Amino acid sequence: EADAQAIADQATAGGVPMVGVLDSSQFPTLNPGYWAVFSGPYATKGEAASAAAAIQGQGYPDAYAREVQP
Repeated sequence: EADAQAIADQATAGGVPMVGVLDSSQFPTLNPGYWAVFSGPYATKGEAASAAAAIQGQGYPDAYAREVQP
């Protein structure tokens, strides 16, 4: 969790919008067992995909769009 929070803090400082950390085990649409750094929410899948592409360009090449449901 601490590592994910450090990355989230770095991303926020670097200009990535709406950054947070979540426990993937709490969300059925995610693989359990991870602390995930996220940006969002976004209103549409297209907005999320555009944001992921922009975030990749900000130095996070592994960024991708994924729907998260409670």
